[in-house]
Amino acid sequence: MQNPLAQISNVTYNAASQCFEAIVTLHIGNALVHIASAFHAPMNTSFRIISGGLTRIALREMETGNALLSRRVARAATRHEQETPRWKSQLSGQRAA
Repeated sequence: MQNPLAQISNVTYNAASQCFEAIVTLHIGNALVHIASAFHAPMNTSFRIISGGLTRIALREMETGNALLSRRVARAATRHEQETPRWKSQLSGQRAA
């Protein structure tokens, strides 16, 4: 599997289990996959090591099918969403069609 673009959010430290927990978002094609990840490390570990560990664990769990995840497929904007609303045109002084 090619290494997808990863974003890490909601990083917390769980003192009871001595691990960092986070949501890792992987950009795979046109889909976003959110995976819960936990990385065991002491509290004074550098963020570079923590983020690498969280990402590696998320990828491994996804590949083995053991991940707690959610998926969201990006969609194209509809024509209605692409059009400028009438009130925005009126604010800018343009004449609404």
